[in-house]
Amino acid sequence: MTTAKAVKSTFDFIVMGAGAAGEAAGHEARRLGASVAVVERELVGGSCPFWACMPSKALLHAAAIHALGGDYPWSRASGFRDWMINRENRDWPDDSSHVTSLAKAGAVVVRGTGRIVGPARPAPQLPANASNRPISAGRGARDGGASPGW
Repeated sequence: MTTAKAVKSTFDFIVMGAGAAGEAAGHEARRLGASVAVVERELVGGSCPFWACMPSKALLHAAAIHALGGDYPWSRASGFRDWMINRENRDWPDDSSHVTSLAKAGAVVVRGTGRIVGPARPAPQLPANASNRPISAGRGARDGGASPGW
């Protein structure tokens, strides 16, 4: 991950919020040749891979196997779902594979939050140890955050 101090100040496209849609937007903008910054305050990839969609799909998969007559006991399904949520021996989910994927595509991942202060001009609110200077987008900015006032 690129640290905020090394972040250039102008990008073609800035994504604020790297849930599933924001992560996809960052990859697509890079595929189209844009310089991209992705600003995310928590987990790149959003909640889906860590405690929302994927753990519940693990339970649905187990139910489907059971409905077809397969042997998939509830304790095994529940244990797998719990592992997906808790990620034993970790205090917080590890989103490094998502960050690495964006970085390999050529996007810059910036940890922090942000707000749009003018046309194509998001102002990221970065961690205290980072430079808090505004960055701007030449062609567009996307605010993918679901929280009002983000």
